[in-house]
Amino acid sequence: MLDLIIQYIEKRIELLKLEAGEKVIISAGFITFITLSILALSFFIILFNFALSFMVGSLLDSYALGFFIVAGFYLLLFFIIFAMRKKIMNTVTSFIIKSFKD
Repeated sequence: MLDLIIQYIEKRIELLKLEAGEKVIISAGFITFITLSILALSFFIILFNFALSFMVGSLLDSYALGFFIVAGFYLLLFFIIFAMRKKIMNTVTSFIIKSFKD
C-alpha cells in the first residue's frame, strides 16, 4: 500500500513538471510571436509616420511643421495612455493571471 502511495506521489510530481514545462513552452512561443509582431508593426509605424509627416509638411509648405504636428499627436496619445495607466495595468495583470490559471 505504501508503495502505491509513493508511486502515486511520484507520478503526480512528474505530471506537474510536464504541465509546468508545457506552460513555459506555450508562454515562450507567445512571447516570441508578440515580440516579432511588435517589431514588424514598429517598422510599419515608423515608416508610416515619416510619410505622414512629409505629407502634412508638404501641405503646410514646412516639413518641420509636419513633423511637429505628428509628434504633437503622439505626445497627446502619451498623456491619454498615462492618464489611463492604472486601468491598462489592471487589465494586463488580469489577463496574465487568467492565462496562467488555464
